[in-house]
Amino acid sequence: MNENAKVTFTANGEDGEEFFPKPVIQVQKVPTGSLTVTKVFAGIDAEDSDVIGTSEFTFTIEKLKENNEGNLVVDTDFTDTELGFTDGVKTITITGAASQTISGLPTGQYRVTETAESIPESIGDYVYVSNSISPENPVTVEKDQTAAVTVTNTYNHRDKTLTITKKVDGNMGDRTHDFDFELTVLQENGELLTADD
Repeated sequence: MNENAKVTFTANGEDGEEFFPKPVIQVQKVPTGSLTVTKVFAGIDAEDSDVIGTSEFTFTIEKLKENNEGNLVVDTDFTDTELGFTDGVKTITITGAASQTISGLPTGQYRVTETAESIPESIGDYVYVSNSISPENPVTVEKDQTAAVTVTNTYNHRDKTLTITKKVDGNMGDRTHDFDFELTVLQENGELLTADD
């Protein structure tokens, strides 16, 4: 390391130079934290949990910033090859029910979304119903802290057993009479479940 550094300058029309012993330039360290993304499943019975297996799920992590109008937008100026961000976006893959932590993230707000194309419409005997993220986006990464996001995919078993029992009470009840029932099945979102679903 150099013992001295030389600075040349012009002052009052004359050139000059000075030597400085061991100059130090203070660079502010960017505060960082971590973000953990966890993938979980709902509606799959414990005895069938092995059906999740080695399915791969893709997630997009976006670094956000506030624009001139005060709205949060993707920080396209943020590129960090070490962290895997290009134009403010990073993609990660999680296999099955697991989690992944990204450390060294600059503090600020991030949005986590699951790529819809990576969600299988069915896993084993289970059919995809919905996707939810908690806490809701955006999530804030704070200095020396780990923010956590849980992404839940809900599945329903294809085959369910429904038992209908008709009870007839009273002396005048006809226990030999046939009773007709009409079954209407709704999805979790309230829409009618069709044969194609």
